[in-house]
Amino acid sequence: MASTPDLPTRRWPFVVGIAAFALALTVGPIIATSGIDAGGSAAHYAAGNTGMVVARAAAGSDAAAPAANPTAIPAFVEVTPTTAAPAQAGDDPAAIDRPAPAPEEPLDGGSISVALQVEPPELEDGDTARWTITVSNDGDAYLWGVYAFFEGIGPVPCANRQLDVGASTTCTADGPVWAGTQASTAWATAWTTLRMVEGQAILTYDVGT
Repeated sequence: MASTPDLPTRRWPFVVGIAAFALALTVGPIIATSGIDAGGSAAHYAAGNTGMVVARAAAGSDAAAPAANPTAIPAFVEVTPTTAAPAQAGDDPAAIDRPAPAPEEPLDGGSISVALQVEPPELEDGDTARWTITVSNDGDAYLWGVYAFFEGIGPVPCANRQLDVGASTTCTADGPVWAGTQASTAWATAWTTLRMVEGQAILTYDVGT
């Protein structure tokens, strides 16, 4: 029967294996750091790789390779908004040689004129004068609702409040006058079938002292 080695003899292979494993883990990375990338020679780089392989084999697993560098994030680029230039008349072919709009014409041809006279021809301070306002239809539309007004007095009665084309009417007002150069204003309004028309007259006269 073969003899069984004593306990210290049987422990030697296990102790030697543990020592080799520890040496590989310690020396392998140190040699690797002196490789080509660290300024060492090609022999050092190969030895380092060998040491790492031995260490990995002794550890019983293959260490994962370092992950690749993540994709660099591009720097922020500021975009300045731009404003489109305003459209020009020349950009529109339809605007070329486009005729200008015709001026707006009156709705009808209604028109009146106003004339103002004062009597008597010679006036003295404090006299009562009579002003005669003549309203004429000098347009081409029938007029109705003729009214006359005199400055300082107000509405003045007229002989006729409707005027055919070319017709006239008179309106009178009485009032005192005072010495000096005077200016009196009269105006009149009337209506066509579509709108109101108006006119004005100013009379300057002298009154003695």
